[in-house]
Formats: sequence, structure tokens, C-alpha cells
Amino acid sequence: MKLSNLEKESIILWNEAEKTASVYTYNPALIRQLSELCRTHPGQVCQTGDNGWGGLTFSLRSEEHTSE
Repeated sequence: MKLSNLEKESIILWNEAEKTASVYTYNPALIRQLSELCRTHPGQVCQTGDNGWGGLTFSLRSEEHTSE
């Protein structure tokens, strides 16, 4: 099944109370950037999901909270 461009969304979940943000995306450029950050900053960014259709989920730890 091929997804339409409308179905290939990017969702960023972040709030002031939690230490991490979640990014779900199909965007190839954003996936490349986040994947590179996983390699260069593994303590702050990691891939947490793959839906099998091209959408990946990443977790980003807030810099403000990384020393805790």
C-alpha cells in the first residue's frame, strides 16, 4: 500500500513539563538529520520506532534536563 503525501505527516510532541520530545515523521530530510543526531548525540537523540511504511519516531531529550 502506498501512502499519499497527505498521509505522510510529521508530528512533534513536546511540552514544558516533560524531559523529552517525540518526533514522528515521513520526511526524508528530517529523518536524515535526526538519524545523524542519533549517531553524533546518542545521549540526547534516539530512534524509538519504525512503522514499517517509512515513518520513523525519534525521542529528543531536552538539553535543559540532560545533566539530571
